[in-house]
Amino acid sequence: MWHVMITLHAVAGVAAFGVGVVILRPGQLRRHPWLLPLLVWLLVALVVFMVGAMAAHWTELDMAAQIVFSGLVGLGGYMLFRAVRARGTTGRVAEGLRLRTIDDVGFLLISLFDGFVIVTALDLGAPPWAVAGLAVAAVVVGHRAIERAKRQVDPRRPAQPADR
Repeated sequence: MWHVMITLHAVAGVAAFGVGVVILRPGQLRRHPWLLPLLVWLLVALVVFMVGAMAAHWTELDMAAQIVFSGLVGLGGYMLFRAVRARGTTGRVAEGLRLRTIDDVGFLLISLFDGFVIVTALDLGAPPWAVAGLAVAAVVVGHRAIERAKRQVDPRRPAQPADR
């Protein structure tokens, strides 16, 4: 049962990441307003399958792993909040709301990408310092990509020093 749940969790995460990337392309939400609701449902699936995977072997986990996984459920809940908030801005055209949508979807993409990087590094047996370094690097790269997406919406927006 654990394998099925973790596989479905991973599929939902990869699909959510792909949808998020499409959402950030200029004009996509106007042409495809169903993308944000799809992102919300994919994140719901991601969290539900993560909880299912954890429940399938909760008693086998030590207390530290239980605490970490509980924190991940909290992160999943916050990701859902950000996705629902982004969805609430869909029909609005004000530049500030569009930038907030980019912030929300960007947060989701960075969180998902960080998860991919961390899980891959751990599965490959990377030492904790390398996992932490990769996680930080993923956040930095993601932040720069989100700032670029914001400049596409608002070209007057100043470039960050690291983007020059």
